[in-house]
Order: sequence, then C-alpha cells, then structure tokens
Amino acid sequence: MYTIMRLAVTRDDDTETITAAARAWIDSNVPRVWRDAAPHGRQAIRSVRSRSDYEAWYPIFADSGMAVATWPVTYGGLDLTAEQAGGGLRDFDLTERVVQIR
Repeated sequence: MYTIMRLAVTRDDDTETITAAARAWIDSNVPRVWRDAAPHGRQAIRSVRSRSDYEAWYPIFADSGMAVATWPVTYGGLDLTAEQAGGGLRDFDLTERVVQIR
C-alpha cells in the first residue's frame, strides 16, 4: 500500500530537510524490492516490477512533486530551486532509476 504524500518542503528549507523528506517518501512509497533492484539497472527493475504495478504506482510518484521539483506548486512541482532539487533530492537518483519504464 502506498501513502499519498506530497513532499512537505519549500524554498525556505535547507538541503538536509529536503533530503530527509525525500528519503522518507522513498521509504514509504517505493517498494523495497524495486529499491533493491534499482542499483542493478533497468533490467533488474523490470524483473521485479510489472508494468501494471508501475502504472498503478506512478500517480503516487507524480503527486509527490519530485517528478518536476523545480516547477511551481500550481503545476505539480515543489517550487524548489535547481540547487535545492539537485542537492536535497540526491536520493532522487535512486527513485529516477526505479521509475524508468522503458
């Protein structure tokens, strides 16, 4: 089961706060088996994640705001600066590998 959770971060937050929020989101919303497979590449992820599971999960990811972290909140983003998104969401690299469908 997934927790629908938008990252509760703002431009006023420091990198550590953003990183902690991203880690908490990943732990709560990315299935463990997907996270374990991610460092081994796309094929490993596909071997443990069906397309239907991915399609059911992706709206949860989109609702987090991480998919477009620098976009304004009104457009689904988190309104972070590029520096905040790049530094505070460094764990996003793992999630980015997990969400690749092709």
